[in-house]
Amino acid sequence: KKWAQFAVDAGAHLVLGHHPHVLQPLEYLESKQGHRALVIYSLGNFIAAQDQLHRRVGGILQVEAVIDEDLYKQSMLRIENPRFVPTYVAFENWRNYEIIPLEHISEERLPNAAQIVEETKEHMTQLLPELEFGERPW
Repeated sequence: KKWAQFAVDAGAHLVLGHHPHVLQPLEYLESKQGHRALVIYSLGNFIAAQDQLHRRVGGILQVEAVIDEDLYKQSMLRIENPRFVPTYVAFENWRNYEIIPLEHISEERLPNAAQIVEETKEHMTQLLPELEFGERPW
């Protein structure tokens, strides 16, 4: 969180964290300059050869970047409407990797899939309860 705040104070409006190999929640942070920035501490693993369940769940973050101009024609960026698509890395014998939206996976392919979806949503909304899930209809 310290490094995310450092990046936000330096002007970042969106901070995408990685490395711990597991999902970590999102939140908005306020910068010293007064802008709001979206931070996701970890997107988990998008594709990885790891067999533990929590390391096979990752995600795709979708946001809307909005640029406003104030009275003095200065541009101001806002990151809005975050949406998260939890994913699952499926593979067989360390081959044939497939990224599947977690909500589309069958109980046959992933036992307790519905429960895992709900646990993932609960985990990801700890700091941002208004986070929406699923693919955004364009």
